[in-house]
Amino acid sequence: MRLLALSLLLPCAVLPAHAEVRETLDYEYYDAPVARGQSLLTALNSASTIREDGRTFHGHTKWLVRWNFWWQENRDRSCRITSVKTSVATTITLPRISGGTAAQKSEFQRFSAALKEHELGHRDNGKEAAEQVQRAILAMPEMADCKQLERAANEAGRRVIREHNDKDKRYDAETRHGRNQGAWLER
Repeated sequence: MRLLALSLLLPCAVLPAHAEVRETLDYEYYDAPVARGQSLLTALNSASTIREDGRTFHGHTKWLVRWNFWWQENRDRSCRITSVKTSVATTITLPRISGGTAAQKSEFQRFSAALKEHELGHRDNGKEAAEQVQRAILAMPEMADCKQLERAANEAGRRVIREHNDKDKRYDAETRHGRNQGAWLER
């Protein structure tokens, strides 16, 4: 349900073999005013802009993995990876309420902590994807030419991203979109 990912760049240079994963994590919030007599669930459903397949969700995580790699071309035109830089940028969207009773505020705190924990699970998957892209590209064998190596390295990265997008879908199915983790409101 949740994720996106992918990107690639590939300058050519001779650098020592090394790898690095950089991460950024940002939070975005949407405001959900709770009117007198209104349930938290109704307030959040009304305020949320997170929709997928006709369903409303209260939290969302989007991660984007990018990678750059460098190679060395040998005298015989064969080519090998020398360096990889991978990054993952994650944005988690969560609700913020205003108004409501003391009991609703307490219930929201419990719910929002569980929702945040669920969304951080998606973020961890994105981090893992970036690390696996990095390892996959660094492990590429030397190839007959740099164009072949470039295509193979980018396909390896895209394959890892597809696998982790599928993993995010399984995570949502297994946790019932966080419900099994306490991210659930009764009507």
